[in-house]
Amino acid sequence: MIRFLWALVLLVVSVTPVAGQTLSAAAFLSSAKDDLRVRNHRELLDYLASAARDTPYIDRIELRTETDNFDILRQRYALRVYPRGWGETSSARNVHYARSIAKRYEQRRLLIDALAERYELLLEYVEVKQLIALYQSLLATIGDGIAVLRRLTGVVQSRIDLNPLLTAEDRYVDLQLDLVRLEDRMTSVSHKVLALAKGAKQIGFSADQLKDVQSIAAVARELAKSKATPNNVDLETRRAEVGLAQARYRLEVARQHDYLSYLALEYDTQFRDSSQRAFSLNLGIKLPFIRRDSDDIDRRKTAHLSEKLRYAQAVYRARERQRSVLSSLERLVRQHDILIRRKTTGDAKTSFERYRKMEGIDPLALLRLKQSIIEGDIRVVRLERSIRTRFVQLLVLLGRLDGPPLTNQLSRAGERLFGG
Repeated sequence: MIRFLWALVLLVVSVTPVAGQTLSAAAFLSSAKDDLRVRNHRELLDYLASAARDTPYIDRIELRTETDNFDILRQRYALRVYPRGWGETSSARNVHYARSIAKRYEQRRLLIDALAERYELLLEYVEVKQLIALYQSLLATIGDGIAVLRRLTGVVQSRIDLNPLLTAEDRYVDLQLDLVRLEDRMTSVSHKVLALAKGAKQIGFSADQLKDVQSIAAVARELAKSKATPNNVDLETRRAEVGLAQARYRLEVARQHDYLSYLALEYDTQFRDSSQRAFSLNLGIKLPFIRRDSDDIDRRKTAHLSEKLRYAQAVYRARERQRSVLSSLERLVRQHDILIRRKTTGDAKTSFERYRKMEGIDPLALLRLKQSIIEGDIRVVRLERSIRTRFVQLLVLLGRLDGPPLTNQLSRAGERLFGG
């Protein structure tokens, strides 16, 4: 008996789906940290962190030898030290630091791109899933209407108008083609989702888990009232690039301060008996009146000014983009409100519920009412997808998509991501 119970337990465990095989929205979004682009760039950051940050004060050291009249006994040796320019070491350290900051912002941008891609796939999956269900319902409704029209055609043989039947059949075929296209989209988006979230077997995304339009509209209104300014990762990256260009310019200027060209200690073997005559100290000094690399300084200064101009242009474009997205989001919410009011207070749904309970009602009229309701639901689903897409775009513009804290911005529950 005990062996039978153990066998039964093992059988149940073997056929029960393993936890984690059903992919949740939070788990899918959390997979952004393991995105190929993010992971590869993280290796670059690790290299920069381990690379030497300090630049030595000495550029190079040379050991020279000279033979006088090909006499090996009359040999001269020289040890030359070439120092760097005044302030070049600290300037090079600043360049390394500025480059590291720029690469960290680039890492964050790649993470946001990966998150935004997953949000888009999440919304597309939910939309297509809803549309497939609605199109199937609409297809069944029009199919019932065709069946009714065919029965009427069979009963009334003379002077029957076949146009409604032909129109309904054409619509039925068009809907079948649309449904096939939706199913093809579902296959494509499912493949992309499962490819990005390795190890998952099935997808557990649901529209019920997403924030409703009213919550999104409330957040958008608060953002509009607060006049939040764009401070996204693209602008931070541009600021970092300005700092890097400025650090490179200062490094180039510091390189021009190499007034001490070299310092040399020489030893002549033919005076080996007298150390005072054998050893000598040489010093090379560059005169500051003529500089050979002024073009390099001008090039670095021009690059710095160009980066400042690009940053100013990026700020302007971000503000304009923010106003555009907010306006678009507001218009979409108004359209959604109109459709919801029509759905809840309009005559179609009320009439359908009332007429369905009545006897002797025209079945075609009832089916047309049901068709109108389903078509309205289709418009609502597509509109909600557009609203949520605009909302994600707005969060990206304001630098809020990646927190902190980093949560699922489209979820009602606001689950933490990355195990936070």
